[in-house]
Amino acid sequence: MRKRRIKKRRITSALIVFLLIVIICICLISIFSGEKIKVSYNQYAIVNKDTNIYDSKNKKIGKIYKNTYIELDKNNNKKYLKVKDSNYYIYYEDIKKSKKQENIIKDYFVPMAENITLNDKSKLYIKDKVSLELNKGYVYEVYYKDDNYYYIKLLGNTFGVKKEDIKEETPNKSVEKDAISILYYENNTDKIDEQFKYIKDNKYYSISIEDFTLWVNDKINLNNKTVLILSKDEEVMKKAKENGLYVENDYGNYNYRTYNATCKRGTKTDLSVYQTGDMDIDSFKKALNGELLVNIDLTTYSAHNLRSEDGNATSIPVLNYHFFYDSSIGEECNEGNCLDTKYF
Repeated sequence: MRKRRIKKRRITSALIVFLLIVIICICLISIFSGEKIKVSYNQYAIVNKDTNIYDSKNKKIGKIYKNTYIELDKNNNKKYLKVKDSNYYIYYEDIKKSKKQENIIKDYFVPMAENITLNDKSKLYIKDKVSLELNKGYVYEVYYKDDNYYYIKLLGNTFGVKKEDIKEETPNKSVEKDAISILYYENNTDKIDEQFKYIKDNKYYSISIEDFTLWVNDKINLNNKTVLILSKDEEVMKKAKENGLYVENDYGNYNYRTYNATCKRGTKTDLSVYQTGDMDIDSFKKALNGELLVNIDLTTYSAHNLRSEDGNATSIPVLNYHFFYDSSIGEECNEGNCLDTKYF
């Protein structure tokens, strides 16, 4: 009896040890697998081979091509990682870490007036190269247009869609009226520090002349809190930089007449041009809100017509004491506070 009990205990002990070993192995495999995912995972990634993308049930919904940049949702710890701006997933071994890449859709771009529905099978492009194929006709907001593509935000990147891959366009009812203010600083004044601080603290976006040109030609829509700051004064540029603002100082190389200044977009937008350097802060706030504007009909000043691509611009809202003249054709300032159009 005693021998049987000893033998039984040994068998039980062996089973316990075996089970412990199995549990430890499972834990180590799980830890190792998790570590592999962590090694592969980064919020910013590059696809390392032509591979599939999946829905939440791991069903294939498309194909993504090698070297395509994507961004992942945070706190991914499963083998199928959720990709930003979508309900799509990618297998963790199909990506490698990357540094963050600049997106051509900037933070101050807002959706345009139309949504697009893709064909059931469609191709999406990056730099004229097919980078993604989808097997279902999803609906997307458009953030940017040019002659060849409608650009959408997807997978943390920007993809271009050709018209041949669009099933239909529908109105985007969530689009709001957009507006922009142009702030012109001829030189530094003691008011600028407070003005720039107000722009920064109230989270206005400062844009480039290229963004402005896209906007007036209906290629993009801009956030309502957007300003184009113009100045060639080094002290103004320095103060702007200290506040994280961008100042356009190369506007002299652009013909302002090509910008159509707003009337092409007049039913839904306002363009405000201010010489702001001497404004007190209360007047400055009103200027940004469009409360100090009058419409000057520029059709009576043929040299001043600000023409768009289709030539429909006829007037521009400006501060009621600020006028334009064109010295290149012999005009002079007879209205007090003026701005020579050569600066545009």
